[in-house]
Amino acid sequence: MVFRVACSFGGGGGGALGFARARARLFGVGARFDLAGGFDKDAYACRAFEYLTGAPQANLDARELTPSTLRELFGESAPFAVFGSPPCQGASRLLSEKKSREAKYVALNELVLEHTRLVLDAWPGRGPALILYENVPSITSRAKGVLAEVRRLLTRAGYVLQDGYHECRFVGGLAQWRKRWFCLARDPRQVPAYVYLPPQLPGKVCGDVLSPLPPPGSPEGGPMHRLPAISFLNWLRLWAIPPGGDWRDLLPDDGTPRRARFRRHHVQAWGEPSSTVGGSGSNGPCAVAVPLALNLSGQAHHNLYRVTGPGEPSGTVTGARRPGQGAPSYAQPLGREWFKGALGVLAPGEAAGTVSGNAWPMSGRYSVAAPVPLAPAKACFDKAYAVLRRDEPSHAVAGTSAVGCGTYAVADELPLGCAPRAGAYGVVRPDEASPAVSASACIDNGAVAYADPRPAPPPFVVVPFGEARRIAGGEVPVPFALVDPSAPGEPLAIVDDLRRPPFRWAGSGKRRRREPVPVVLVTAGGAWHRPLTTLELARLQDLPAEHGGKALDFGGGSTDQRGLIGNMVPPGAARAIAEQALLAGVASANGGFFLTDGGRGIWVEPERRALLEALGVRRVRPGDLAKVKGEPVILDDGARRLGPKARPRKGRDLGALLGMLRAARAGSARGEGAGRG
Repeated sequence: MVFRVACSFGGGGGGALGFARARARLFGVGARFDLAGGFDKDAYACRAFEYLTGAPQANLDARELTPSTLRELFGESAPFAVFGSPPCQGASRLLSEKKSREAKYVALNELVLEHTRLVLDAWPGRGPALILYENVPSITSRAKGVLAEVRRLLTRAGYVLQDGYHECRFVGGLAQWRKRWFCLARDPRQVPAYVYLPPQLPGKVCGDVLSPLPPPGSPEGGPMHRLPAISFLNWLRLWAIPPGGDWRDLLPDDGTPRRARFRRHHVQAWGEPSSTVGGSGSNGPCAVAVPLALNLSGQAHHNLYRVTGPGEPSGTVTGARRPGQGAPSYAQPLGREWFKGALGVLAPGEAAGTVSGNAWPMSGRYSVAAPVPLAPAKACFDKAYAVLRRDEPSHAVAGTSAVGCGTYAVADELPLGCAPRAGAYGVVRPDEASPAVSASACIDNGAVAYADPRPAPPPFVVVPFGEARRIAGGEVPVPFALVDPSAPGEPLAIVDDLRRPPFRWAGSGKRRRREPVPVVLVTAGGAWHRPLTTLELARLQDLPAEHGGKALDFGGGSTDQRGLIGNMVPPGAARAIAEQALLAGVASANGGFFLTDGGRGIWVEPERRALLEALGVRRVRPGDLAKVKGEPVILDDGARRLGPKARPRKGRDLGALLGMLRAARAGSARGEGAGRG
């Protein structure tokens, strides 16, 4: 059987891709979804939708649509299901409470209500059998009144519905924490069978998803698998943070417990998954941990400077790209020990071991700890790469005023830090789950960094731990160059300003240009803490690494790509939901029902609500329990309790109630043509 589904506010097609992948079989009947298309205001998102799914998506604003336009898009008869994920910017906790009340964001929150009215008006006689909505959890508080009106409209149209929260990591088997609000409205006249909750999956960790990918920058990874060009200061920040930590690990240890000092942030244990990036920031003290004037602001958020390990999921993918705003960095181990002494390094005054016929560094101690010269070995001018203090005069300005030809650098005392966000500069460990992937995925805006256990690829400049510690400790003055002792002619990388990415000169003459160079600063644990690439963020969001036989590529710039990825519904989570909808559709189309729910329960239970109403039980908030006198109540947490001095009502018994329910169900079945169970 084939059921049609329309995807409103496609968000780039992640949810639509999940619906297209969904397959179900019941009573010997197979079922799948056929994408009727969708609409979205963002033209770039529409192109990505069509690229991923092959289905059309109209570039239209929901506020400009009419019922007739919707019928032109999806047909005169309503599709079986309509799935929508309206823009979440207004309801997101990344936006302050004050800013969320601005007219722009209030209007975004109201789109779900406008969409509901549009769908109900487009097919007034027989609307979609299922209407599904997905959004950030805080929409239930930021748009509480809007959702109340949505529920009222759907209930008046004959739908039974339930909304709540689910964790996408366990619904779709993701490698990130991604809690979402979800609403399912079912028309019992078309789908009398229950829609069950999806089965729980174990969830993955970062290493499960990222390890199969090629190293960053590899041609087979495509244009979305490039490392962002971050400043050398941010490389040092990520290097100094242990896997599983964040920017707070850069603060001095004053003996104060971390939780007491940052009460507004969740602090996970060493071996646990990282938490979802969120909250309004830290109110604790801030100071420097290394003599690099980090100037961490007191408005910092959770997971700042976080580095992700290969065995854990990444943080929320956001549109930002700086380690100070999140955790887009990765602790990449640079190898493992195969033999005794493998990757061993001899001191200059130490005797070498036996030279074997397989004298590789991985087979024994065939390396020497030679000092790494930080300037070119070729003849330089006097005071080449020298740095002036601010309180001394400069030397004569020559016609060739390059840092390698004289004293053309100054020890600038300007602050080199930033005002970090929640989860900024967080580094996720390989064996833990990441926070949710958001639409602003940069390393200084969330946990978008990873402690990568794999060997560093050859094109990168590798700085041993000892040298990295000297640089971070301020023993190496800026500017400096990194060179290969065996070929010291041309610097591998030049650092002339901590606030700029390390670079090398490319081209010659007028075509000479600065080319950013990724630097591998080896940590004490032998890992490389690096930012996540856009392709890796897409994989954490459960998008494929390849599409159409080529590496995944949405086109456009990395900012657009990351924003698109963070706004997508993970295809794995959407597929799990779609398959439960297919099972209910097959059962209803064949006049039956099924009772297997995978142990998780029914999504919408109208009979239970009818029974409670017949018993005179009403739903109240836990704080209002004391105000209820003499009435049975059910609290919003689902627990059944009695109000003070409750007395059973007279004139009703269980047999009469069950008879009422059986009559109601029989009448519903006659109207729908469903004859058996």
